[in-house]
Amino acid sequence: LVPVTLIARNIGGCFDTSFTTLTISRRVRADFAINGSIVPNQEFCAGTSVALSNNSTNANTYLWKVNGVQFFGTNSAATFNLPLVNTSTTADSLYTIRLISLTSDICIDSLERTIIVKPQPIAGFQKNGASGCSPLRIAFANRSSGGTVARWFFGGSNGFTDSTTTAASANLIRTFTGAATTDSTVYIKLRITNNIGCVSEFLDSVRAVSYTHLTLPTNR
Repeated sequence: LVPVTLIARNIGGCFDTSFTTLTISRRVRADFAINGSIVPNQEFCAGTSVALSNNSTNANTYLWKVNGVQFFGTNSAATFNLPLVNTSTTADSLYTIRLISLTSDICIDSLERTIIVKPQPIAGFQKNGASGCSPLRIAFANRSSGGTVARWFFGGSNGFTDSTTTAASANLIRTFTGAATTDSTVYIKLRITNNIGCVSEFLDSVRAVSYTHLTLPTNR
């Protein structure tokens, strides 16, 4: 509270005095963190979400906007999850997040932060065959996009037991050997990762047919 006194005086020396009190609200400060961080231009994967933590002070009403569109209501003082979408397979998407913090006296402050949403990589491959006699030689044509590293996994019904790492768009040739008396199904999983750890996987299988053994009768 600040007291204010006004004294008015005319040229004849007559005067009057008025008193009032001003209420000065505390300064509002808008502030928020994204996944606990205030680092500018953080990068995230499409298809995930980020936690927005409201750290404002001296406010009681809040308004969130994402790219100019209101996202949360006026009571959003806590932590909220913001889903991230990027429909492009090649270009980044920018999210401008703005928090407006107010008091009942209409004191106001706002803060903007921008994040970068990277496209989700897409894993995929084609193979030049699905089954054949062991040893079975299969060529895999990598059709993935948006990644920087590819990792190929190979295994059977008990899980993946072998893997190899290549460039994100590299093709692969692999020879599969079946058991002596039973056919073998081998599962192939391709995992594509981009430069900030966004991941996509593609799964397929091939079947290596066992050898056929023929036993001839012994002449007597």
